[in-house]
Amino acid sequence: MSNNTFSNSEIGIIANRMGTEMTMRMSPKGNPIVKHRDTIGNNVIYAFYKHGGDYYIRRRKGYANPFGTGHVLNGGKPFPNVSSAMDYFDRYKEKYPSAIIG
Repeated sequence: MSNNTFSNSEIGIIANRMGTEMTMRMSPKGNPIVKHRDTIGNNVIYAFYKHGGDYYIRRRKGYANPFGTGHVLNGGKPFPNVSSAMDYFDRYKEKYPSAIIG
């Protein structure tokens, strides 16, 4: 397995921690993509990336521009594991509820 591929247990942690207001799918590259169920019109998505054993969460406004219109959460600093990334994401959802919907 590649170091940049999410394991089934990591995917399970993300899916379990999303809550009922979020939906999740896997990108063609194997990255979990989550969005709030109420974002039908504005397409705010959160993509989870794994690179070199570090984890990142990126907020994007849809898929129209793959090179922009988004930013990496946590000031671009990586998370050491998927659990700490989800702890941060839970705090982010609480602090910025309007950012989750768009």
